Amino acid sequence: TLYIPMANKPHKPNFFKAIDMLGVNRSEVLLVGDQIFTDVLGANLCGIDNVLVNFLKHKEDINIGKKRQVEKLILQVYTLLYKKRKHRLSDIVVGDYKKMDKKKKLFCEIHPAFYAISVRKGILKRHVDNLRQKTKFARTFKKEQLPNVVHSYSTHLIKKGKDIDPELQYNKAYNIQLASSKMDGIIIKPGEEFSFWKLVGKINKKNGYKDGRVIINNKVQPGMGGGLCNLANSINLLIQHSPLVVTELHTHSDALSPDHGKRVPFGTGTSITYN
Repeated sequence: TLYIPMANKPHKPNFFKAIDMLGVNRSEVLLVGDQIFTDVLGANLCGIDNVLVNFLKHKEDINIGKKRQVEKLILQVYTLLYKKRKHRLSDIVVGDYKKMDKKKKLFCEIHPAFYAISVRKGILKRHVDNLRQKTKFARTFKKEQLPNVVHSYSTHLIKKGKDIDPELQYNKAYNIQLASSKMDGIIIKPGEEFSFWKLVGKINKKNGYKDGRVIINNKVQPGMGGGLCNLANSINLLIQHSPLVVTELHTHSDALSPDHGKRVPFGTGTSITYN
């Protein structure tokens, strides 16, 4: 990744070590933050030339401390003076809210029919790539459990919260049970690759799947086989705690399905679609 999360706000030795590992020039680094006394001073300490600062307040932040109030005030004052100044204040560039240029629509976004065509194209391309690469996929099963447990993980299947349809949640649990039965007991031998879709196959009503929650064009809606991302995410977390190597991973565009509490931030949520 070309992102250095936090870098201890940033800690000078760790920061230099990180950019050396990434092979990035220091002049190409952009620090993004919203804390004057920590982010900006830390950037100056490390000699970061580019700093993007914008005060952030999350919905759950009802009250903020005195230090944060001062930082907010500094940014507000600088915002008023920003256009009149020809130089930056302590390397601060205040984020604005200018409307972005209208993004040109992709072929798949023009019409649902074009979206279906794009999906079929992606599936065909994947099959061709698999044939060219001659990848050997795992297909051997064993009923008996292996003696050693490398890692274990569990998650709640039925989530509750605002705008969450319980029927789609129970359908999700059903879809997960059906798909997991296709890979339960799979043995991945040396030189083989685990493929989610090679084992699960096509997701349709004929194969027994039901409507769950899916994301299409950045919108959450009912869709065939919805909820299997939960299964894929669990598999990904298991692999991350094993000697295996992830060869392909796609993530959701945002965090989903908060369950009785704080919204889980975007991170390792795994996104899948048949191809």
